[in-house]
Amino acid sequence: MAYNITRSDGSFLVTVPDNTIDTTTTSLGLIGKNAVNFGLVMDQNFVNLLQNFANGIAPNKPLQGQLWYDTSVGMLKLYDGAAWKLIVPPFDGVSGTATVNITAANIDVVLTIAQNKLISVTTYTAVPPSSLPDYVVVNDVRYYFSRLFPQGLRPGINLADDSITTLQFVGTATSADKLSTPRNINITGAMTGNVMFDGSSNVNLSVSFSNVYVDGQGNVSIGNANAFSNTANVTTIAGTYTKVFVSDAGQIIGGGNILNSDVVNALGYVPYNGSNINTAAQGNTIVARDANGNFAANIMIGTATHANALSKPVMIGITGDVNGAASFDGSTNVTIQSNLAIIDSLVPGTYNTVSVDNKGRVVGGSTIDSPPLGSMVLYNQQTYIPPGWALCNGQVVSTSAGVFTTPNLSNVVIGGTVVNTGNANVTVGGAVYIMRVS
Repeated sequence: MAYNITRSDGSFLVTVPDNTIDTTTTSLGLIGKNAVNFGLVMDQNFVNLLQNFANGIAPNKPLQGQLWYDTSVGMLKLYDGAAWKLIVPPFDGVSGTATVNITAANIDVVLTIAQNKLISVTTYTAVPPSSLPDYVVVNDVRYYFSRLFPQGLRPGINLADDSITTLQFVGTATSADKLSTPRNINITGAMTGNVMFDGSSNVNLSVSFSNVYVDGQGNVSIGNANAFSNTANVTTIAGTYTKVFVSDAGQIIGGGNILNSDVVNALGYVPYNGSNINTAAQGNTIVARDANGNFAANIMIGTATHANALSKPVMIGITGDVNGAASFDGSTNVTIQSNLAIIDSLVPGTYNTVSVDNKGRVVGGSTIDSPPLGSMVLYNQQTYIPPGWALCNGQVVSTSAGVFTTPNLSNVVIGGTVVNTGNANVTVGGAVYIMRVS
């Protein structure tokens, strides 16, 4: 009779058939009734249980509540039904964790102790300093409470304030109420400003543009007049100017007034002033008309708003589907004689079928020698009918050109008398009638 094995809570685990040993359901061998050589499996089970499966690799198929001594870390672990959890002794008399009850309200707190030093206290409930005991006793050792936690306890982990050991949290906190040391946030350069910040609240940082200083050599410094060796000639840019100098950041870094040289450089010539006009071709001067009303240089260089004609005629050409060209200088209208472009692949001629492109041009043509649809001919073979043809026996034929019914020549009228041929096809000298259907 098979054994039905259950877990500790009574739920079904597995059925072990007679004469078998199940070594796959759990970490131990489960022996069925009348199994052969079961002693070895039973002895091995006892050894595994004695050693708590001591190994660097976890046992296979663990059950909830199973123990395993992990030799790779030298620690005992417990399987909780989903994963192996490390079993750490809460307190060994020197280090570990211990739970104590404090205050008249019987609040349980957890102490973390290392080398007989109280490191921290974890509590769910806040405890004011006045409610803390002077000390607590763990394993006959007094740990002074009120001295190590002068600010009381806050919900969470409270680090002992030990001036001797100067304990502190080490690592990166995901968040903090504020910085232990306030820091100055300072802005220099094009903008200036500063504010103290410790993270306990939002801050507003007021900024302003830095002063711009210029020395006598045209050198510029933003926010630092001492950058120049000769500070006597350094001035702050302020005032109204007809021209300004702008940095690549868009900041005005200098100013001045427009000079005659600025105008000459902008125009490319010296403006008329009564002394720089002449009737000859001379550089950087204005050319005046001579006594005959002509320009002595005889040439005006620049872009005219309009002209009677172009100095050099140009060719206006048409290419593509139409060809043509004409010379044009703008003095008169022109007419371009156009011609259709020749299609190299097209031979002039007469076609009963033509190919037309999407521009409406004939681009190809061909002639068709085949008889039209519905034509009947006498075909000299009976065993092979060419494609696009059908026997004249009254059949219905569907093709891409349409549906056709061939004439039924089973009966032929000869001299006014109906003659039955005795078959579906009329043969004349070994040939049959066929009809073109596509």
